[in-house]
Formats: sequence, C-alpha cells, structure tokens
Amino acid sequence: MGRLLAEDVAPAELRGMLRLRQTQLAREEAAARTRLARIGARLHVIESEGHMSTQDIVVKNLPAVRAAGLTAVAPAYDPDAITPVIGPLFDEVCRLLEAAGIRPQGPGIGHYVQRQGEDGPVEVHALFPVGAEPAAGSGLRAVTLPAAARAATLVHHGSMDTVLASEQLMSRWPETEGARAAGLTREVYLECAGEPATWVTELQMPLAG
Repeated sequence: MGRLLAEDVAPAELRGMLRLRQTQLAREEAAARTRLARIGARLHVIESEGHMSTQDIVVKNLPAVRAAGLTAVAPAYDPDAITPVIGPLFDEVCRLLEAAGIRPQGPGIGHYVQRQGEDGPVEVHALFPVGAEPAAGSGLRAVTLPAAARAATLVHHGSMDTVLASEQLMSRWPETEGARAAGLTREVYLECAGEPATWVTELQMPLAG
C-alpha cells in the first residue's frame, strides 16, 4: 500500500486494485470454509464408525423420470471430485432452461454413471424433470432415468459438503441386507434454496433384482 501511494497511483486505479484483491480474498475465504466443512465431515465419518444406524434407510419404488440437463465428467466418485463439477453444471442447466422457456417439473437430480472401474472417471448428469422436450439447439439433452422396482433411500440434512457419512452408510447397507446396488446413488435435491445447513437431499440407490 505504501508503495502504491508513493508511486502516486490514480484513485480510480487504486480502487479497482483493492476491489480485485477483495474478491480474491473472499474466494479464498469461501474455499477455506468448504475445506473445513469437508474435514469436519470426514472426522464425523471416522468418529461415527460402527455407531451409525441404518433405521432411516427406506426401500421404495422409483418411477421413471423424463428429464433435461447437461453432462460432464468428474475424475472420481468422491465429494471432492464431484462438487467442483456439478455446481457449475446446474447453474448452466438453470440458465438454459430459462432461456428455452421450460419450467422444471420437480427438484434437481444428480445422476452418476461409472465409466470404468471403481476408481475411474464418473459421468455427472445435472438434470431437472420436465414436461416439455427441449428444442434442438437449446443446448440441453433429454434423458429418461429408468424406473427402479426397489431402491434404498435416505434423506440427508445439511450441506452436500457433509454428505460423506450418509453416502458411506448407504454404501454399506446392501451388504447387511443381502442386496446389491444397481449403479451409483442418485441425489434428489428436495430443498436447496436457503443456507447450506438447511438443505435436504434424498439419496437413492437402485437395487438389482
């Protein structure tokens, strides 16, 4: 700051430089908060090992869903890899739906498809149920999520930065119940308009057989 004043930087230029630095620091602060939340979530998983209950997992039927959205690829099926991909993807889907004049017919859905091996890349599908097909050239892709006669479901409360404990509980459930997962767990964002602590997400794991 002393150097800038000594060099007689114009007030308008100084103001712009300070605003840029303010934005950079705000981004660093937000990133630090996210990292802290993820560390806290991982600590919770470790501390809860062997003590988490599966009583809140409910098995139900999932109807087929006609949806529109976009697809991207994350390097792995892990919150740290998924989050930077799916957030911007949903922002773009919302923009394209509004531009196309299409109103979603239900909450957003995060759908994941493993490309190769358990540790390989994952297709990330950011979707909204729709009643009208997106027109050619809209930039949106229409898909049908297949019905599942049986799916294990669990409602997660709070930010998706803390979803790891719920995801791990879901992943262990089939072993204890003699069931088998038919693909990766979907996420249905029932409530995500307020503060992250108030978010409500239903995790859905389609079952084989």
